[in-house]
Amino acid sequence: MFDDIRPERVMSDYFGPTGFFWLVPGLLGGAARPGLGAPMERDLAALARVGARLLVTLTEEWEPDVQAIESQGMASLYVPVPDRMPPSVEQMIMICREVERRLEAGQAVVHHCHAGKGRTGTALVAQLIWRGLPPAEALAVARQRNPRWVESAEQEDFLERFGAVVSQMRP
Repeated sequence: MFDDIRPERVMSDYFGPTGFFWLVPGLLGGAARPGLGAPMERDLAALARVGARLLVTLTEEWEPDVQAIESQGMASLYVPVPDRMPPSVEQMIMICREVERRLEAGQAVVHHCHAGKGRTGTALVAQLIWRGLPPAEALAVARQRNPRWVESAEQEDFLERFGAVVSQMRP
């Protein structure tokens, strides 16, 4: 399913909202907070237009407008994470399980934080780790798509820890 990770932009990247990139085209992407660069309704419509069916919000400082998200045919998963920090391992496992469930059903998932860089990138890289890539390789793959994904030492350290936890979960 993740064979389609390519460093170049794909056409649907251009139809998404501000700061939108697919990590896995048509399935797994990241963006800035809806409403940051344009009216929220326009950003949510753009996410729906590129096929997003689950919007994962990773901001502690901003709660999603669930009704507005649902009006565009998307579900909302809200996991508050402080700016420039990673989620907890428990939060990330919960996110990965839900995202995996959605991906297996063929539903595209988009993560966002404030600017769509640190927390968003951390969650996207963690999803690649969840899928079996080693942390350093997962980070390199993600940064080929968007070099700004994962922006703090705490987030990078978290990805190493998360990789160790995930490897212990495997048989």
